[in-house]
Amino acid sequence: MANVAGLRNDGSLRHLGKVARVMRTVDKDVARAYRLRVKQDVLTPVVAKVKQAPAPAPQARIAKRSVRALVSDKPLIRGGGGRGLPAVLFGGSEFGTYGTRRTRYLGRGPNWSGPVNRRTTRQFKAPFKRTGYFFFPTILGERDNIVTNVQQIAYDAVKGLGDR
Repeated sequence: MANVAGLRNDGSLRHLGKVARVMRTVDKDVARAYRLRVKQDVLTPVVAKVKQAPAPAPQARIAKRSVRALVSDKPLIRGGGGRGLPAVLFGGSEFGTYGTRRTRYLGRGPNWSGPVNRRTTRQFKAPFKRTGYFFFPTILGERDNIVTNVQQIAYDAVKGLGDR
């Protein structure tokens, strides 16, 4: 499963850990309102962009159905989770496959039994390493907006506590 928090390796969303720690200490109603607002205002538009991103293969259109937005303490956008065909196809349609393009075997026939080269098709495109085709490019493009908006929503929620 891929998620926004998994992008912490490049240091981009590390400081959302501070937001998560603060949200664990506030009132449950405030935390619930924070999660609802983050999901509606920040993550739902990003998930819609991921689902509208250009698909490299016909299977990617099916795989995009498995993209979901979750909010616990930090915002998460997951792809490939759950069961069913969309979850199974997510990995191959996002990152490609290392399947063979040519098959070589010995022919078995009365007239000729030499090697036979036969081209085969791939279910998914060639591998695109860790950056992906539709999920990660969209998330990486929206990363700054996600961080800024989540921090602003958390600030508004905590500020509202002081006004009580």
